[in-house]
Amino acid sequence: METQTPYNLGIQQNFFSFAKEELNLVKTITNYPLCPKNKEFYFKRIEQSLKDQEPYRHSLREVFMMVRSYDIKLTEFIENCLVKLDEKSQDYSNNGEKYHTFNYTADFNNIPVVLSINVIIGVKLGRISAIINREKVINESMKDSLIDLTGYVLLIEGFKRGLQ
Repeated sequence: METQTPYNLGIQQNFFSFAKEELNLVKTITNYPLCPKNKEFYFKRIEQSLKDQEPYRHSLREVFMMVRSYDIKLTEFIENCLVKLDEKSQDYSNNGEKYHTFNYTADFNNIPVVLSINVIIGVKLGRISAIINREKVINESMKDSLIDLTGYVLLIEGFKRGLQ
């Protein structure tokens, strides 16, 4: 029997194929020198890119630059993102509906689904801003926060494209 991975789960295949392709594409456009190796600089660029609703690739590129400023290898980061997307998809989906939690939140608050995802992105940005200069974090590391942020950026784009 074939092993079920994020890339062959049927209904999820479109989204996971999109996510994998996009992450690898952004990796290729992020292979230039860091300027400067300043975490706050990249955080402000991520924050502004998301506030301005720039194309999602711009936001991902800035996330990748911040990842590199922490000396995290992009190949490892991408693999971690894909694994986390798969795990959270299994935990938060309902009967194969990838956006169930976001739809529920939107209905509960009487807001558009995209806004419900943006609120979660805002919470994640708040988390990152709180720990950016800490040497030790008790629960969620900066790498974990950046993985989650990357996932949310991909999910909002996947939702806009109607990907499952």
